[in-house]
Amino acid sequence: MSKDRARLVLIADETEQLAPYRERFGKHAQFQLATTTNLAEGLMVAGAMPADGVILLLRLNAANRDTVLRALRQRADSAKIPLHWVADDATRQVLESEVAADVEIDSLLEDTMTPEEIFEFFTPDAAEEASRAPRRARLRLESAIERPAPPAPDPTPDAPAAPKRARLVLDTGAYDLSEKPLIELVEHYTSRGSDGSLRLEHKGQEARLHFAGGEPVHATFGALGGMAALVNFAHWQDGLARWEVSLGNPERSLDPAMVVGMLKSIPTRKKN
Repeated sequence: MSKDRARLVLIADETEQLAPYRERFGKHAQFQLATTTNLAEGLMVAGAMPADGVILLLRLNAANRDTVLRALRQRADSAKIPLHWVADDATRQVLESEVAADVEIDSLLEDTMTPEEIFEFFTPDAAEEASRAPRRARLRLESAIERPAPPAPDPTPDAPAAPKRARLVLDTGAYDLSEKPLIELVEHYTSRGSDGSLRLEHKGQEARLHFAGGEPVHATFGALGGMAALVNFAHWQDGLARWEVSLGNPERSLDPAMVVGMLKSIPTRKKN
């Protein structure tokens, strides 16, 4: 296995199903988890971050079968990420029937397996890893990341040098995103247990990431909210971010661990 942690997205029916994974692997040196009980949100995150696998803890029944299978057929970027389904007998019967014949599933796992047994699928030994073909290219947000313009030529002796832009210091509450990436700001305000929001400005666009008790719990971008908003501005690496203190209770549309995992997966760049 590579030196990087395996990035896994877990999607379940109820938050209680995710508790054993969060408790045992939430801060594991070998795994980075993003967890949610929202199928659409989980697939969106899997497509946005370089995930190594999607693990479904969903039980199919007559009420949800068509909706769940339709969502899996329509997944775009995340379709290339291995899909593993922890299935009970009823779910297995549906997935092995003709109704789900066009849904690609890499493995069906018994629901009696422990989290440790399931995660063994993502920890091949060194010999197996060395014998494998080159690893699958990971999906990234690179198509949305703006690359820096080529450096300007040195000024001629007769022309005065352009004034150097002053860097915005962390303590002022206003930051230059090219100097202080969003993930660093999130970690900073998380460590302070802050309540408020980061107002982000980029090329005339504005977005907000709201915190409660130091955790990023909600995002807004125009009319969008939650993960749909976050994926539109998570890759911004230019512009300004300003901290605004708030005493209100923001909507809780995001899993803080998922936000951090997604932001850490985005390559960052800093200007000299």
